[in-house]
Parts: sequence; C-alpha cells; structure tokens
Amino acid sequence: MREARAELESLAHLDRRIDIRTEEIKRLTARMRSLQACGTSEPVSGTKCHDLSDSVAALLDLRAELDADIDKWIEERQRIVRRIYAVQPPEYASLLYYHYVLTMPLYQVAEKMGYSYIWARIRHGEALAAYQERYFD
Repeated sequence: MREARAELESLAHLDRRIDIRTEEIKRLTARMRSLQACGTSEPVSGTKCHDLSDSVAALLDLRAELDADIDKWIEERQRIVRRIYAVQPPEYASLLYYHYVLTMPLYQVAEKMGYSYIWARIRHGEALAAYQERYFD
C-alpha cells in the first residue's frame, strides 16, 4: 500500500510546494518595493541599485516555477481523480477522493459519508489496498 499512499499524497506535496513558492513571491515583491526608492531618491543605507534588478530576475524565475508547479498539480490531480474513480466499490472511491483530493481528515470524511470515524479508518485501509491492487500489483 506504500505506493498507493505515496501517489495519492503527491497532490498534497505539490500543493505545499505551490504555497511555499507563493509565499516566496510575496516576500520578494515586498523586498522589491523597499528597494524601489533606490532609483528615485537617495539610496537606503546598505542597499545597491542592482539589488532591484536581481530581485526582479529572482521574482520572474519564481513565477515561472510557480506556473510550472500549478500546471503539474492540475495534470496530476486530473490523473489521480480518474484513477480514484475507477476503484471499486464506489464508496472506496468517494473516501479516497474526499481524503486525498479534497484533503479532508478522515473524521470529516466519515461525517460527510454518514458513517463513524472507525468505519472510515477501516475502509480507508481497504480503499488504499484496492487502489494498490488496481495500479501497482
């Protein structure tokens, strides 16, 4: 079941990578704003005008990486969703979708599906096994 879990969790890893890049873009944008004064007034102590051009280049690189990560996330999400919905029985597919695609904790999945948390934990293992068997065994 290791391969099944790793594949399904890959969406969350990509999502975190997108969040990290987004935060880095925000940080660089704020830094650039503080450096913009360089060209219009006296330089701020300890800064150089070329810092702004370096920041712009870094920002453009990060935005390109973010775009690539988002494209990869969309493709991977579509692929995994197709695979999830091929898992039988349908309640396994629903459980996997809610938990791995919508990132709902199992207790919320159980509530949404009208079952107990224990049911969700047991069925989660069974659903992972079904996914593993279908795609990796």
